[in-house]
Amino acid sequence: MAMERSAELCRSEEDKHRLTLLSTGAKLSHRASTLCLMLACCECDRIPAFLFSRPYSLQRRWNSDGEVQNLPPPSASAVPQWSSGFFEETIDAGHPKFFFQATAIGLCAGHRLSQPLITIEPPPGKPFGKHSLPRANVHLFRVSEDVQTLFEFNVIEPVFDEGWLYLGVVGSWKDSIRRKCSTSDRVRLLSDLVKLVTFSFPDLYSEMLWQVVRLRSQEIIESTILPFLSVVDWQKLTDNDFTNLDEDYESLTLIRKIYSDTECLRALLRFLVHYSISQGFSTSSCIPFEYDVLQKIHFYDGDRRTGFHLIIAFKEQFCRYLSTLEVKADSFHAITYLVYPYLGAEDFTALLGFAIDFLLRSITVPLCQVKLTMLLAWWKAARGVTRQSTMGTIAESLLSTDTDFKNVFASGIEDGDLHIRVALAFAMAERNWFPSAKMLLEACVDKVGVEYSSESFEYALVSAELVNCCNVLRQDSEGELWGSQALQHRLALDLGYRADSIYLKIALADSLIGQSKYEKAEALLNDILEGTCPSVYLTITTALRLNKVRRRLGDKKALTLDKSSALWKAVDQIDSTQQVLKVECAEEVASTISLLRQGGSIESPEARDIIAAIRTKMVDDPIGWK
Repeated sequence: MAMERSAELCRSEEDKHRLTLLSTGAKLSHRASTLCLMLACCECDRIPAFLFSRPYSLQRRWNSDGEVQNLPPPSASAVPQWSSGFFEETIDAGHPKFFFQATAIGLCAGHRLSQPLITIEPPPGKPFGKHSLPRANVHLFRVSEDVQTLFEFNVIEPVFDEGWLYLGVVGSWKDSIRRKCSTSDRVRLLSDLVKLVTFSFPDLYSEMLWQVVRLRSQEIIESTILPFLSVVDWQKLTDNDFTNLDEDYESLTLIRKIYSDTECLRALLRFLVHYSISQGFSTSSCIPFEYDVLQKIHFYDGDRRTGFHLIIAFKEQFCRYLSTLEVKADSFHAITYLVYPYLGAEDFTALLGFAIDFLLRSITVPLCQVKLTMLLAWWKAARGVTRQSTMGTIAESLLSTDTDFKNVFASGIEDGDLHIRVALAFAMAERNWFPSAKMLLEACVDKVGVEYSSESFEYALVSAELVNCCNVLRQDSEGELWGSQALQHRLALDLGYRADSIYLKIALADSLIGQSKYEKAEALLNDILEGTCPSVYLTITTALRLNKVRRRLGDKKALTLDKSSALWKAVDQIDSTQQVLKVECAEEVASTISLLRQGGSIESPEARDIIAAIRTKMVDDPIGWK
């Protein structure tokens, strides 16, 4: 009978907060114990590993003039020091037992490794471990001894999601470790986690992959950070009188450390502003501060020109205004009057522009659109003839039309910061402004390859987006050239089954399909499925494309409905995927059955099985798919 996994929290003064694993007798270090306790206190199963690297790296932040700056890492008082150095850049692999590619960690954009490294690429779908064959130019991060110990005892598990590294306490350990935390322990750990998230979260459009980092952070923010901040009694914390706090005194004192340091307070307000804006309307009720509390917290901010608290208050009040049934000019003017004193600050005005853009894209109710149009006209008038900063140019670009974009952009940053141009290109593609996105990406892709090297996530994702733009614009041959070039640069590195490589291969396959080069597309897609796809989404989209190619080829031997077919690979995994993929899968099943029946090469049991599987997996979905 397997021994139940449990942990004992030592309470002697010299060993306070250290864990002993009863099943092994191993006593963990203070750093390893604290990491276990923090992960166990989270309300989600895993957190991104970049929370332990980005806060200790260069920070790309917008300044009050609306220009991006590369700032040094936060001071030692602003971020927890026990969590630094878990992942360290190394110039020599030295055959460590655990190591990871730098892009899998998710380094702060703008941080360049000191030199190319020689390391080892693990087999697809296998855990990282000792290997003997080197691969050149793959940047390496070594795991500290504290984390290695946790991996070895199977207390913490490294998990990969589309190539991004996450850390989580193994399920059989989590409840046992969590029970050892007192209330003050949990407050202390979650306060540290707030700081890590705060300094990890990117400023809007300041990094080329800021959207990816935001999405990877969303689970821990929504499940743990915002709920924790929402139950803190900020009204008490902003009072100087602590005489009535009773038994909560210790916890509240610990929490107060979050904002007692001006650097940390400003970072917390900045994080809440940028996260709130990026979530559009959906998270407006989740920001854990009322306006009167925001004003009190703002008192502690050393640079009041930022007006971060007013950004949140403005967005909250305007969202409430959107929910009313009438367009009231007096209500509108009362809200806009709130922020007039701060419109001279370029970053403040640009952030309002970002907020309007996200609201315009997230709200489709006609009455709300009327109100948002009023707000947009007010913003453009209020912005007036202020100095054209980089941040302001981005906001104006986002709020322009596709036809106006080139004129707006040409006056600002067409030859500017590489990160910002790529971030803006992704934003253009997201809005279906593909000519503008393609123009930007063509100018940036080679520079990204030089800056980050051909094996980087950045280079592959920029190349894949460029190929996608070419495909949408019916420039498939040009897309094939860009995609083939990018893949050729990466062939020697054997990165074929990493998520970024698969995105690139899928985009290239679409270019080939658009030119009726079905045999080449089939080989490319089949190669992906023969490996280990890093996500369900990529498996399904690849399998559906492969089945479509085989239908067009009329390859009856490869086009089957047996359990080993590409179509079954998609059907098997659609349970928890997006509805649009489920409908696409159902349509592909119907098309395949129809084609096979025409040729008389289908057996009824096979058709019945796959139809039954589709019906079972889509039982809770709208009936329109039928």
